[in-house]
Amino acid sequence: EMTSVTGVQTCALPIWKGEAETKKDQSRAALERYLHYYTRYTNHDQSLKMETEAKIKTEAKVKEMETQGANTWMDCQYLVEANEALHECRYALRYTYVYAFYLDKTSNLKANFEMQQSELERQTEELAGMLEQDVKDIKRTDVVHCFQMAKKRLVNLFEIVDAGEKKANGQGSSTG
Repeated sequence: EMTSVTGVQTCALPIWKGEAETKKDQSRAALERYLHYYTRYTNHDQSLKMETEAKIKTEAKVKEMETQGANTWMDCQYLVEANEALHECRYALRYTYVYAFYLDKTSNLKANFEMQQSELERQTEELAGMLEQDVKDIKRTDVVHCFQMAKKRLVNLFEIVDAGEKKANGQGSSTG
């Protein structure tokens, strides 16, 4: 049986039950896809807003470290650098989900971008965990290594975006 969009039986503009279900499924999939990216954007946005509090805690940890052992203010600045790297990573990650939403689903760029995005997200969460530790549990070499890796992963992600934009604008894969 055929019915038109208005529900009146007619031969004009029929909508078959299967087509309606397909459109419904497509709409649901599009909404779920949007919500996936939007949720991740807002999660990083909320984390970024909490960084102000984290910065204050980091400054307190630096002062606490200075009072323990033979640490000087300079010896403890790696924590400030790590906190700045964390902020940079969260700021960038927030917008990576907007960028990824618009990437062609079938492109190698999307696959490479999402792989590097995932690595940056993992590294960022690891760094955040280290910075939340008690002062007595913080290991300088681990924190320095982790924040340097996070910064490197951020650069790698930017390079993927830059290469993709150059390719999209017909500039080929040449650099410089």
